[in-house]
Amino acid sequence: MRILFLVLVCIIIRITNSFTKSIDVSKRNIDLKNQQQKLDKNPPSPSDKDLIKIWRNYLKKYPLSKDAIELELQYSFPSDDLLEKDIYLWRPVKLDADIFGNIFISDQKWSHVFKFDSSGNFLKIIGRKGQGPGEFINPFCLSATKDFLIVSDTIGRKIQFFDLEGKYLRSLKVLKSYIEIVTCADGFIYASPLRMNKESFLIDELDKDGNVLNSFGKARFGNETNWVIPNIVKLAMNSKGEVFAAYENFPTVCKYSRKGELLEIYRIEKEIMKERERLNLDAIRKKESKSFPVIYDIRTGRNGFYILNNYPRTHILEFDTNGKQVNDYYYVKSHDY
Repeated sequence: MRILFLVLVCIIIRITNSFTKSIDVSKRNIDLKNQQQKLDKNPPSPSDKDLIKIWRNYLKKYPLSKDAIELELQYSFPSDDLLEKDIYLWRPVKLDADIFGNIFISDQKWSHVFKFDSSGNFLKIIGRKGQGPGEFINPFCLSATKDFLIVSDTIGRKIQFFDLEGKYLRSLKVLKSYIEIVTCADGFIYASPLRMNKESFLIDELDKDGNVLNSFGKARFGNETNWVIPNIVKLAMNSKGEVFAAYENFPTVCKYSRKGELLEIYRIEKEIMKERERLNLDAIRKKESKSFPVIYDIRTGRNGFYILNNYPRTHILEFDTNGKQVNDYYYVKSHDY
């Protein structure tokens, strides 16, 4: 009887051990599966060595056109001697210039605006961190007119006016966080909000008191779950008051009248930009949060518009009023410029 009992105990122990091992193996398989799913959703960032290799491959894959015009570097700013005075760009977001050539740069980390002259010499700091008049929490974008500097604070949800010397004038309390802003000569503001639902328009027209008069511009990219980043636009306005909206992640520019009528859609036929568009469409399809910028900024001129592309080289593409590319300016830079 005792022998039978011992045999039964041994069998039970073996079964228990086998069951425990089976549980351990299953748990390990589940852990490995979960780890793989996390890696699939959040793959490890490439190393600097990998980034340089990718960049060099892109340089070879997309050589310069025979008509490309090389830009010559004139100067860089802020100058190194300003570092000792804590004058440096920490997280710059937006740059604009007034009619005198003075340059204004909003900086998120510093929570203020830098002013430089047309040669890059530091002039002054405008604003400071805070929530009072002339203060910023997150000075995200700005616009310089012939009379004013206008700054949008996306966290404080206000638009502040300064004279061109940086003196605070007034504020407009707004209900949205505006991430792009341009202004007309008559003081009306056209701004792109951080959209809170997929049905929202891309551009608001605001009067001098900050009231929304009109909204226009439909989202053209994305899907039911990813509709914010694919529809971020850069704004510019020409002398006729026409509003240009350039999609940050797609080679597409839309031109609107001041009343919001769609006048033209320009498709930018540059191969590197079309490849990055394909990468963005693939990321949307796979429900990935990453994006590959295509248009970094847009400006208008007397005879058309310009767009900035910054990979793998810095390119400024000039287009005429019909949307035809007439010039390709470039600057050779390092991979991490």
